[in-house]
Amino acid sequence: KFARGGNFEQAYLNYREALARAEKLQYADTKEYIENRMKDFNYNPELYKEGMEKGIAVLEKPSPDLDEAVKSFSKALNNRPKDARAQMYLSYINDLKYCNLKNQSMYSSDRPHASNPNFRWGGDERKTAFCIDRFEFPNIEGAQPKADISYVEAVKECRDAGKVLCSRLRWEDSCKISGLNAVYPYGNGKDADPSACNVDSEKVLPSGAKSSCKNALGVYDMSGNLAEWTLASDAEAENTQRVVKGGSYKNTASEARCDDNFTAAEDTRSAQIGFRCCRDLEEKK
Repeated sequence: KFARGGNFEQAYLNYREALARAEKLQYADTKEYIENRMKDFNYNPELYKEGMEKGIAVLEKPSPDLDEAVKSFSKALNNRPKDARAQMYLSYINDLKYCNLKNQSMYSSDRPHASNPNFRWGGDERKTAFCIDRFEFPNIEGAQPKADISYVEAVKECRDAGKVLCSRLRWEDSCKISGLNAVYPYGNGKDADPSACNVDSEKVLPSGAKSSCKNALGVYDMSGNLAEWTLASDAEAENTQRVVKGGSYKNTASEARCDDNFTAAEDTRSAQIGFRCCRDLEEKK
């Protein structure tokens, strides 16, 4: 009768009230009985809160331990059965894991944060989210990124990998994720830092060699190293000029901003131009 109608929160409060009365009246057997019932009841607001707060703290990190986050939100769910918010965060983690399968980070317009109690996932937020390679193609940390490749060849490489060349808008949104309308992917994204990325230099570096050249998603080298082909929109497909983003190792830091771009013929091959791939999230059945 304590959980009549499935109201677990009210049932928990009823148990607590009964336990307080038993303690006050010094009914030891009754107190022990109620404590055992509360353990079997499997509902604890304090443990729920602890699990939720820890899980969100884990997800705030650029490279979160997803297994640890799952444990935390599962703990919360175990202590508040069928809780919609805990289930929502677990769904968000499943999408992060989907991106991880191909060494990608997930871009979303809204992200979990302790200061964001209104975080939502599953509707329009998920529809605009996508996966993006953490490194320039071949998307392997420490590997030499592929240059001297035409736009057409870059499109095919991504398609063969089960992905798609990143569009200009997706590329730019990912670059700016470190801050609201960020200018650069690193730090607070507002001021050029010549030491952060491979810029104003003489050669391409292996992917991830500049550990400071990453954004809040853990995506590297979006400023400098190689400039990157981006997928033409339907309107842009009418001509053979394609948008190239990010600047290369030859550019200065201030010339390698998130919104910097130039155009090149789609058959251009350059030692300064590479690419990275993106991917839609898995469709929900």
